[in-house]
Amino acid sequence: MRERAFREPHIEDRIEPRFWKRCDQYPQTAVGEYPVNKEEIFEIIVGHAREVLPELETHEFQASDSLKALGANSIDRADIIMMTLETLSLNIPLMEMAKAENIGELAGIIHGKS
Repeated sequence: MRERAFREPHIEDRIEPRFWKRCDQYPQTAVGEYPVNKEEIFEIIVGHAREVLPELETHEFQASDSLKALGANSIDRADIIMMTLETLSLNIPLMEMAKAENIGELAGIIHGKS
């Protein structure tokens, strides 16, 4: 009897889940609990653009706006994209973002990869 006390506990003694939930009831996005649509990604990009370029604080952003035309140099643009990907917990190569001509296209590429 004493020897049994030092053995591995029986299955009944182990922690078991108290409830089960089907996996298909959880969102299948890379960003966590809530799916993110293209408009929300656009707003995240705009927020980071304003953070990197404070002079754009009052600018009314449009999907057709180009970060380059708004005064963002290549380092600024890379920072904005990296910050956006980090916010969304995504890992997308920056080369795929080079195809975007404007913020709307950038949001579309990120949305397509999320």
